[in-house]
Amino acid sequence: MKLKQAVEKRVNEIAGFEEKSSDFQKLIDALPPGQVKKLLKDPVCGEILSKYGVSE
Repeated sequence: MKLKQAVEKRVNEIAGFEEKSSDFQKLIDALPPGQVKKLLKDPVCGEILSKYGVSE
């Protein structure tokens, strides 16, 4: 793979990560009051949310 192609591929990957991050934040922001607290107490969801800096 040529350098230009590799750079373009990585730029597209980063853009995809940014879009996913934005979507994730929109979901968290749209939750009803108290729901984030409940999710943070869940062993699976809490671990994932904490990983991305979501807190009460």
